[in-house]
Amino acid sequence: MSDRLEVVAALLRRDDRFLLARRVKDDPIGRVWEFPGGRVEAGEKLEEALARELREELGIEARVGRKAHETEHDYPHLSLRLHFFHCELAGGEPLGLEGQDLRWTRAEEMAAMEFPEADREMVRLLAVGN
Repeated sequence: MSDRLEVVAALLRRDDRFLLARRVKDDPIGRVWEFPGGRVEAGEKLEEALARELREELGIEARVGRKAHETEHDYPHLSLRLHFFHCELAGGEPLGLEGQDLRWTRAEEMAAMEFPEADREMVRLLAVGN
């Protein structure tokens, strides 16, 4: 695939835990855990897209901080560029507004969880303290 879908994801931390969302079962990737976020719409800045996605999917306001990591991955059904940002909760309490389960998880616990291929490098980086 030549056109990469631009996707953003939040590293939203509370104490020593990060917020994860579990994909709904009818998703092409399946019921795996991921960092919350979503697709960037045409003309949207990455940070704006992430703030919007967190409002729509979790019902929260977030301050989007610096970029933590960027990666590209090709799945059989799509090709994407994934941008991870450090975020702070600025208002509300996260809720799975699209039917997804949510969980606050320590970085060292993530190695035993199932993640999409595109998220695995970020999981490894968090485990070593980046």
